[in-house]
Amino acid sequence: RDLALKYLVWKQSTVIATLPGMANRFLGTLQSKTKMATNFGVTQFLLVANLIVMSFTAWLFWNPANANVQSLADNEAASFMPLKKESTINNIRTIDTHDSTRKIKSGRKQKRNSTTTTGLIGSVDSAGVYFVHPKEGERNFYKIGEGTHTDKVSAPGRLPSCLKNDKSCTRPNCTRVECRPWGHHYDTIYQQRLGPYSRDDVEPFQFLEIGFYQGGGYDTYREFLPRGECHSMEIACLPEGPRNEGKWPWGNFAAKNPRYQQYLDENRLHCGDANNITFLDTVWKNEMKRPDAPPLKIVIDDGE
Repeated sequence: RDLALKYLVWKQSTVIATLPGMANRFLGTLQSKTKMATNFGVTQFLLVANLIVMSFTAWLFWNPANANVQSLADNEAASFMPLKKESTINNIRTIDTHDSTRKIKSGRKQKRNSTTTTGLIGSVDSAGVYFVHPKEGERNFYKIGEGTHTDKVSAPGRLPSCLKNDKSCTRPNCTRVECRPWGHHYDTIYQQRLGPYSRDDVEPFQFLEIGFYQGGGYDTYREFLPRGECHSMEIACLPEGPRNEGKWPWGNFAAKNPRYQQYLDENRLHCGDANNITFLDTVWKNEMKRPDAPPLKIVIDDGE
């Protein structure tokens, strides 16, 4: 938009700079046609000439300017598309959500990984949900998340029942039907951005999650990132007590994970308030920034 504005200012100044020459040419024409000026009136002729010049100037000003502004808007919209192997976005297909709804309600069962689009980094299944395909050698975040029952990938599986009964939808009024059920579609961005770290041939690295909760997401990360030394922080596993004493009065959510004690014993689950810089500094210096530790590569802030 800044470039478009600069272009408009330059274009306006260029047109204005040509006005004196245009005016001289019109005056020359006026002098060469004395009879017409006499019959029509000099004043009226100049007004008409001025109107013509102004109309032409406006056309020169707005026509290319609008084209440039629209081009900028199109480029900005394209920047929100997922990255892909091709250098063009012309292969993106618009999904008719109403048609997808009819397919589900009609009872035609299709596999969740069945696709209706190709050519990008992923595809859309029969319900209109977009999935990113793992590249060769990468693990599948969605499949792993289904097994750990994390909310990070739970929305696609809840979509069919949501479409059959709005009462089962968390957000029934969303225009995009895939956004209506409880849960998320985080597998798309995680597969796209973290997929290379899920390979068996990557160098060891550290991963930090802020917000363990019940550990479904952490379990997913551990399986998805086998070469990662995965750490997580959670406030709910602090000793029970009032918050003004640095404790937690609302129950230990983290303890519901069957591997809760294992993660504590491995010094991978760190109990404390991640808003507290002293806590962050202590975990970093004492548990993560060890002489033999791999470099920290990924941090996901999923804290409330």
